[in-house]
This record gives sequence, structure tokens and C-alpha cells, in this order.
Amino acid sequence: MANFQMTITDAGLALLADSMTGEDRGLHFTKMVMGSAAYSGSLPAVTAVIAPQYTLSLDQMSRSGGQVTFKSVLAFREVEEGFTWRELGLYAEDPAGGSDILYAYGNAGESGDYIPGSDEATLNERVIQLTVAVASSPDVTAEISGSGIFVEYSELQAAVDGLGVVTLSHEKEGTIHKLTGLNGAEGLLLGRFKATGDYAEGEVFLLDGTPYTARQENGDTLSDGQFVSG
Repeated sequence: MANFQMTITDAGLALLADSMTGEDRGLHFTKMVMGSAAYSGSLPAVTAVIAPQYTLSLDQMSRSGGQVTFKSVLAFREVEEGFTWRELGLYAEDPAGGSDILYAYGNAGESGDYIPGSDEATLNERVIQLTVAVASSPDVTAEISGSGIFVEYSELQAAVDGLGVVTLSHEKEGTIHKLTGLNGAEGLLLGRFKATGDYAEGEVFLLDGTPYTARQENGDTLSDGQFVSG
């Protein structure tokens, strides 16, 4: 797993200082960028992701005192070609109207993670989280995409409390497990069913006609006997 050495850049520190004392007060964050270059030089001196591969919108922002945490979702279906993820950059708006400023930068060197392209991905998405210092800057904002793709535990629990459990019907035909009964329900759902056949590794699911590959929370595929008839 990638081990990023993160730092606020020199340009980021100058922007932070301006946000607290200058006329253009506040910080407005715009995006995160993933890159592939291994870099062993001075991280604070970097002014842009060296080999950018994928731009992440900011899907959620939360502040706790002098720190802000951002979450973004990497959708593997949108990655055209696989790459080794070694760089992560957080950008903020230039109050003077110039190009976005690299506020924080990290590099994992040779311990980067391989990000598969859309034609080889086995997972749908991956959540990227980054926490940075903003000191006492009075106004911190961000361009939030509002995708709602991922949830935290508290949101999951709220969904459980509010939605209950959807009971589905199960039918096995060959290597396909057919689940029906959503009846148009959307969003985060919890489902249960009584199996009419055993599960074997590699078998697929049709949920109201839409194909899915079931996986465990850690991304591993399901193994033989994850559920059995009855």
C-alpha cells in the first residue's frame, strides 16, 4: 500500500499566510490530482504534480480546528489507462486569478499503488482521504461535487435506521444468482434473501436485471460457500 510523505508546499504556506493576514482572506480548495512520478527532491518546493494522471473532484469536506479533511472518489471506470500512483496533490484557488496553486503535495516513491485502467479494474471505486493543516484561516471552502457515492459509518447507520432491510427473492440459474424485489428503490440499501442455491467463487449476480460482482468490504472476491441453499 502506498505510503505518502505529505507536506504543505512553499506556495501553500504563502497562500495560508495570505488567508490569515492579507486582503484576500480565506482558502478555497478546488481538486486533488493523482500522478505517477517518483520524486526524491524537496517536496515543499514542488509547484505542480509532476506527471498528472487523474483529477479527483472534492466530494466531501469537514473541518476540525486547524485541520481540514477532504474525501474524493476514484471511479475506476473513468481511468483510461492504468498507472502507478506515486503522487497526490491538493490544489487551491489563486485569489489573484492565476492558475490553481498546489497547496499540499505527497510522493510515495517506489511504494506507489497500481491503479488499473477501466478495462482491467475489478473494483468500482476507491475512496481517497486527505487531511491538511489550515491553521486559523477564517474561511475555508471547497468546490464540492456532491456525488454522494460513498458514505461514512454514521451515514450508514442512519440509512439502516431509516430504511430498514429490503427483502429480496433469490433464484440460481447455472452460475448466475438472480435477485429481485428492489421495486425501484435507489441509494444506499441493505438487503437480505433466502438462498435457493449455494454460492461458488466467480459466480455473478443479477440485481433486478443489472449484473454485479459481489465483494467483501476489503475488496476481496467471495469464496466458495459464502452462502448456501436455505
